[in-house]
Amino acid sequence: MEASRKLDNFEEDTHIEKHVENNSTTGIDTEVKEDEWVDVLGSGELMKKVLKPGLGFETRPNKGDQATVSIRYFINDKVFEENENLKFIVGDMDVILGLDLVICLMEKEESARVKVPAKFAYGKVGREPDVPPDSSIECEIELKDIEPVNEDSLSVSEGLKLGNGKRIRGNYFYERGEYLAAIQCYERAAEYLDSLRDCSGSSNAELQEVVDLRLKVYNNTAATHLKLSAYSAARKSVDSVLAIQPKNVKALFRKGKILSMLGETEDAISCLKTAAALEPDSKIIQVELTKLKNQHKKEEMKQKAMYQRMFPRSEPKKMNPLSQMKNWFITGGLLAVAAGTMVAYKQYYA
Repeated sequence: MEASRKLDNFEEDTHIEKHVENNSTTGIDTEVKEDEWVDVLGSGELMKKVLKPGLGFETRPNKGDQATVSIRYFINDKVFEENENLKFIVGDMDVILGLDLVICLMEKEESARVKVPAKFAYGKVGREPDVPPDSSIECEIELKDIEPVNEDSLSVSEGLKLGNGKRIRGNYFYERGEYLAAIQCYERAAEYLDSLRDCSGSSNAELQEVVDLRLKVYNNTAATHLKLSAYSAARKSVDSVLAIQPKNVKALFRKGKILSMLGETEDAISCLKTAAALEPDSKIIQVELTKLKNQHKKEEMKQKAMYQRMFPRSEPKKMNPLSQMKNWFITGGLLAVAAGTMVAYKQYYA
């Protein structure tokens, strides 16, 4: 089940995150009557009703646990999706936010009906063709099982599965234009992959898969930061790729764009030239490279014009022929007078 989460309101998200954490570790709402609607957030928007009691408060999931649920989704009392064995990490953005919030208040083997407002479901984007934009939905959920996840002891295959799942989830948010949520998923994917410390017994194919997946995650993170104009963060992500794989064309292309936006045009051209040499048939690289070269040429011309204005050249004045002749006569007359004076001086004092 794919879902969305809007992250425009930081204060609201902080409040929700605390709610997920607090209600999974305290005794809030330990006695909920069956068939009674409970206001989960106190705002009258997210409502939960117990259909079948569970095994007790101590069986509620904590943030970071893997929950297995049976779930049906309704819109206008019509089922548009169902899953008998949905597995997800609690509080990890794997499902719609409304489900992430409510699951912390459910006990193992409990069944519940939940009313989810649009902002905790599919938001303004919706999920066509089933869910139009700004649509509230309802769910029927049964919490079948809870399993703690110890990230420090994940096997390579487990880490790959979790990391790739978070990458795919990040791609989902990216395509919806929810870039902050996408970045959170990509960063979570990197955390799962980085937690794989003991790789003994793993095949070379598995180890190569870890490297390849990490490169994909960093590249996707850079692309998402670019969408947010967070150029320094994007540069850090592509540098992480190039540190492992210096000839990664996607990373070189994105670094060229990043450097261009940072005003480092010459270095940007150098990156794109390297990318173009590796993939000479790529039109998108050639277009970007041509654009940057033209931009650099314009910058050089502007710089040259600015220097000429700051330091103008002084050229000798041109004299018309009549003035030149006049000067010659004057100069010649002065020289004749001087010569006559010298002769008289010599005669007088000889």
